[in-house]
Amino acid sequence: MDNEPSKPVVSVETRMFRKLRDIPRFRQFNGIEQLLALRGIKMPFAGDERLLGIYENFPGQMEQLLLFTNTAVRWSQNGVWHVINYANIAAMEWVPEDKMEATAIKVTLKGSGQESVPVLGGTDCTRDLFSIMTFLQRMKEDYADSR
Repeated sequence: MDNEPSKPVVSVETRMFRKLRDIPRFRQFNGIEQLLALRGIKMPFAGDERLLGIYENFPGQMEQLLLFTNTAVRWSQNGVWHVINYANIAAMEWVPEDKMEATAIKVTLKGSGQESVPVLGGTDCTRDLFSIMTFLQRMKEDYADSR
């Protein structure tokens, strides 16, 4: 019996394009020129994991840079790498409770544990956090539906 999660029906790339393309701080990874912008970061990828997109919490800086891959979202905070595999997401909510002050997505993981994903950008009308949260919710549903 295989313990690996099934792949979603809709590709991660397609979900990412649909949900994140309009966020100014988000860039889809499209080749070597972007890899040069990430020099100095030890990529913590596992196996056949591929970098697909980048969200800059601090434009032009590497601190709390979100790395979206085909299997997970990763970020470094205070020198420690965090990872949330899409297949391990149980639930999400924004922090703090006021929508326009939201700066993080609290993700409850299957089994146990929680992570707080920093998402700092937005406008006077909306926060980037909600588009990223929608993307993560879709990935959670895709992995649940593919089992």
